[in-house]
Amino acid sequence: VAQCFIKIVDFADLIYLFIDDFQWVDSFTWRVIRALSQCGRKMLLVCASRSHDKQAMRRMSSSMSSAVDSRSEITLGPLELADIRDLISSILNVPNDDSVIDEDICTHIYQKTGGLPVYVIELLETVKRNKSFFFDAEGMLRLPMKESQLGEECSALVLNQMLNRFDALDAAVRKILHTCAVLGYSFSLLDVARVHP
Repeated sequence: VAQCFIKIVDFADLIYLFIDDFQWVDSFTWRVIRALSQCGRKMLLVCASRSHDKQAMRRMSSSMSSAVDSRSEITLGPLELADIRDLISSILNVPNDDSVIDEDICTHIYQKTGGLPVYVIELLETVKRNKSFFFDAEGMLRLPMKESQLGEECSALVLNQMLNRFDALDAAVRKILHTCAVLGYSFSLLDVARVHP
């Protein structure tokens, strides 16, 4: 696979490879990355992983230390309350003002989403789509603050995102993933090959 990839990008002066969900990298992918890094070409490898899961980055550091000229780590934390306030104003099209958006709403959204940008945006888009926000008598923005209602919207948006990612996969890949789900949390590649030769 690495050799095929090298042939495809043979004309390029720089190989740029982006790997998302790097914490899930398997041994085969490691072999491909190692082969690419040893091909003598200029390569920029960008890996995105969960900030609380450092194991994959440690493995990369130790396995590729001789092949990597330099390594930089950029840590992105969750959104801050001011960022959430800006998103509320932008997505719901309301003034970004303390007299309209109070800190309680920002805190509540932060608690429900962990401050993860994609979840905050999706939650606010869902609130906008469902028209489940209103203004009280003082002109303050209010959301469905009942734990169950906002919690249901959060759970629905996370599930919807996962299903959209799943649906975007090739039909053969989805079929294999269905099999893997039935096999359980841990299984061997041989088990999958027996079902899908």
